[in-house]
Amino acid sequence: SNGGASLVSLKSIGNAESSTQTHNVSYRVDIDGYIDFPLLGKIMVDGLTTNEIEDVIKNKIIDGKYINNPLVIAELQNFRYTVLGAVGSNGTKTAEDGHINLLQAIANAGNLTAAANSRRILVYREEHGKLKMYPHDLTDRSMFDSPCFQIQQNDIIYVEAKHKTKEKGDQTFKIFSVLLSAVSALSTILWAYNSIKK
Repeated sequence: SNGGASLVSLKSIGNAESSTQTHNVSYRVDIDGYIDFPLLGKIMVDGLTTNEIEDVIKNKIIDGKYINNPLVIAELQNFRYTVLGAVGSNGTKTAEDGHINLLQAIANAGNLTAAANSRRILVYREEHGKLKMYPHDLTDRSMFDSPCFQIQQNDIIYVEAKHKTKEKGDQTFKIFSVLLSAVSALSTILWAYNSIKK
């Protein structure tokens, strides 16, 4: 959830064994990461996945003996993430149901450009008040095991551009050529001077 602008939508609250359910009830996440849930009070949801939120609410309903076998389905509303760098469209994006992975997020941003370095995809995530960076290589299967493969609210994805090694190489070659020409000209002048002197 990460922050005060998030909304947690409970699509379904009720008894799993009956058809009596409440649909689409939204709860605002306050600045401290809590939602104010009727009867159950304040529930900390900051940093939890939707599955974890569902489990917390289910357990509180069971502990309070309100429903024996509760069915709770939670979704994040106004789920936002940002994609920057060598992609087709930079900016903040939204995911309607709060479920999106790294590859889908890049695809939604217009995919990688020709300048993109697919081996350097960085995900910046706020954890315990600090921004942490997770590097990813799209050509390596270990990417699927990353804690950032599933994007979370307010993640920032940065796609690095390829290093322009060819241009650097061309510039170095030009400098080397000029220096070689200068040394060659100096050698010719010294040779000519020594020849005249003799």
